[in-house]
Amino acid sequence: MDETKRRIEITVEKRRVVVLSRRNRSVHAWCGTCDERVQMVTPDEAAQLCQVSTRTIYRRIETARCHFMETENGFSLICIKSLESNADSAPGSKEEAVTRSSKGFFGTSMKRILKR
Repeated sequence: MDETKRRIEITVEKRRVVVLSRRNRSVHAWCGTCDERVQMVTPDEAAQLCQVSTRTIYRRIETARCHFMETENGFSLICIKSLESNADSAPGSKEEAVTRSSKGFFGTSMKRILKR
């Protein structure tokens, strides 16, 4: 008997499309806690400014350590003044210790982000 071996070759191609949307940019808006018109940034921008994770920013919102507002579309915007006051406070976690030690970076990064 003649045994014939079959070989099946399967090729899988994967492609990834990443869409970056800038429609939720920082804006000037009224902060009810500060009781004035301030610069509001997205949680991602806030995390970048503070050199922490976005999850840390959401934790700060949940514990009322950051002022925020929600847009009509349900997006959160964070008050810059509350981020600055968090940078000045005593660190409560390892991530916040990094934030405090890099206060000079905070000002530089904020200027860069706000110029966009």
